[in-house]
Amino acid sequence: MDDRERAVRAYNAACSRDVVGDITAFFTTDAVIYDLNHPPVVGREAIGAFWAKVRARWGGATWDTDHVVSDGRSVVAEWTMHGVSGVGRFAFHGVDVFVFAGPLIAEIRQYWRFDAERLASGLVGYEYPLVGR
Repeated sequence: MDDRERAVRAYNAACSRDVVGDITAFFTTDAVIYDLNHPPVVGREAIGAFWAKVRARWGGATWDTDHVVSDGRSVVAEWTMHGVSGVGRFAFHGVDVFVFAGPLIAEIRQYWRFDAERLASGLVGYEYPLVGR
């Protein structure tokens, strides 16, 4: 496991805790998160505040890092987000592409689909293993 893979795994673990400073420490000052479901989140402080809101909205959401591929410069990670809504527990699955500037994350491109009707996402027909929660 290289340093960037370790950083991605530690970042996902930090997103699962309620400490904004732990999240912001992984990012460059002007980092950006791009996502299919919302406008870009720009800047490390905005990123920390964004994840705090996501955790609060979804019952203390947590993230598992399921698979990671690293070429030494960029990292691609498949993840599962576990959360709780008014109708119970749910899981979203997605893939992030991490771009680094030195040891810090400069950009994340997130690929997943938000479905408010089902509160679930993932590959159609794929049987996800029961990992995490």
